Amino acid sequence: MFLNWGSKFQNNINQFIDILDRKPLDFKNKEYKMKMGSVTVKLIYIISFILILSSCKNNKEQENAIIINLIKNGSFEEISGDSILYWSNVDTYDISHDVPPEGGNNSLTLEAADVSVSTSQKIIIPFERFFVLSFYTKIEGKGTAEITLKVKRQDSTFVLLNRSFKDTVWTFYTFENLKLYMKDTLTIVLSAFGGISHSVTAFFDLIKLENIK
Repeated sequence: MFLNWGSKFQNNINQFIDILDRKPLDFKNKEYKMKMGSVTVKLIYIISFILILSSCKNNKEQENAIIINLIKNGSFEEISGDSILYWSNVDTYDISHDVPPEGGNNSLTLEAADVSVSTSQKIIIPFERFFVLSFYTKIEGKGTAEITLKVKRQDSTFVLLNRSFKDTVWTFYTFENLKLYMKDTLTIVLSAFGGISHSVTAFFDLIKLENIK
């Protein structure tokens, strides 16, 4: 298809050059006028098509260059009373002012003993892309902090990522090449796991899920 289009394009150019090479130019010649008009119209269509293709390519490149964080309020700065906006299960978490570097004023904490506690956020994926998950976490006490990514894709549901952490100081983590598709429903779950005879406080901050260029 593209070879045929290229051949036609070259033929139109050759016709245009052939007409311009006429000496002297006979503008009163009816056949000349008809040929000139036909070739000119063709060239206008071709140039317009090239400009449209160029515009589409530029728009696609600009779209791919935009980095979007799909996690809402992943720094936990947006507060309404005792509620951290966009995060579920308000009764399970607390707000702490113990934060990592560049962590703003707040972090989220989950305190658990013999029963695990969690909070979550649901996201509709707007486009197909590879993503990077990044965040800070730490614990106080005996137990683990945990982060889970669950995906609902059409009629199936599966766990894309599940990791546990026992760092006692703020530690930064990244998980790359997480492939998601348009209209996937992603649920990010933050959890704390303690034990029968001990408790743990899990801290989370600066959570981001960003597309790779």
